[in-house]
Amino acid sequence: MKQLTLGMMMYLDSNNGVFPACASRSTFGFQVEDWVYWRLGGPNATTYPVKNSLITSHIGSGNATTNLLRCPCDKDDRQRFLDTGPIGSDPGPYMMSYSLTSLGLVNNQSGGITSIKSGGAWYRYKQSSIRNPAKKLMIAEEQTVIRGPEASDQFRNILNDGRFVPGGPGGSDVLTSRHNKRANVGFADGHAKTEKWQFGDDINNADPARP
Repeated sequence: MKQLTLGMMMYLDSNNGVFPACASRSTFGFQVEDWVYWRLGGPNATTYPVKNSLITSHIGSGNATTNLLRCPCDKDDRQRFLDTGPIGSDPGPYMMSYSLTSLGLVNNQSGGITSIKSGGAWYRYKQSSIRNPAKKLMIAEEQTVIRGPEASDQFRNILNDGRFVPGGPGGSDVLTSRHNKRANVGFADGHAKTEKWQFGDDINNADPARP
C-alpha cells in the first residue's frame, strides 16, 4: 500500500496534479484515462492490459505491477467469480485488491478524489482541491468475501472495480477486515496505515471537500 500510494503521488507530480479516472465497472465504464486497466474480458482487455495502466510506470512493470496491486493476503477469489463471472467473461472479475476513492459527479463536476470521464466529457479533479489531505482516504482495500474473518459486512458489495464509493450502506463499498480486523489504506498526502473498516463509512474521512 505504501508503494502504491507513493506511486500515485508520483503520477500526480507528472500530470499537473490531476487525478486519473476511476476505473469503474459500469457507472462510467472503461476509459483510457482510468488509473488501472483491470478488464480481463471484452473488447478492451487485449488493447489495454494491466501492464499498460497509467499507474504502471510509477510502481514498476510486468509482474511487479500485478504484485503491488494485489495484497498477498487476498487469496480467496470464490466470491469474485460468483458475483462478476470467471476470468475471460466480459468484463470479468476485478482481480486487484485496491481501489481509488471516487464520489462521482457532484453538481456537474467531479466530487473527487478521482477525475471522471463520462459521456465524452472530462471532469478533472486536482490534488490541490483536497482539504486536509493527511486525513483523506485515497486508496482503499475493500472486502472481497462476505463470510469469515476478512468480511466486514455480509450485506455489502465485494470489490468489483477500481472505484471505492464511500459513505456507509448508502454508498455500496466497504473496507476489508483482512489485517487483524483492519484494512490497509493510503491517504492523499502519501502516507499509508491500517484502519478499522468503519473508517471508510465515515464520509468525513473520504470527501475531499470537507475539512
